[in-house]
Amino acid sequence: MYEAWARRRGMRAQRLWSDSGRLLAVAGIGAYRILSAEAGLHVLESPHDERSFDRVAVEVAVVPWPPGPPEEDHAETARRALAGLPASSTIVRRYRTRPSPLVRDSVRDWRTGRLDRVLAGEFDVMVAE
Repeated sequence: MYEAWARRRGMRAQRLWSDSGRLLAVAGIGAYRILSAEAGLHVLESPHDERSFDRVAVEVAVVPWPPGPPEEDHAETARRALAGLPASSTIVRRYRTRPSPLVRDSVRDWRTGRLDRVLAGEFDVMVAE
């Protein structure tokens, strides 16, 4: 989703190696300001039975890139920048594919059935339906 967002917005995105989680370095005008609202829990809800859902949560952390020499190991720089960040319990967005697609964003206060558009990187231009 974030790589698609970066491509759509003309940003540079680079996957960084990490054995502790996924790291993505994103650079471009306004990248931090836009992505900072993404920090917190993103929850995928899958139907368990008629009345309940199984939930998988992923924590998204966003930090500004610290200054440093360009030849420095980017993965190590990212790990250091994230090291002091406290864990967040704020649910930013809930995603559901069934019984019908639904995305609810509690930070930007919108909801949509267009899960495909959100996952294609359009999460920053959605408006309340």
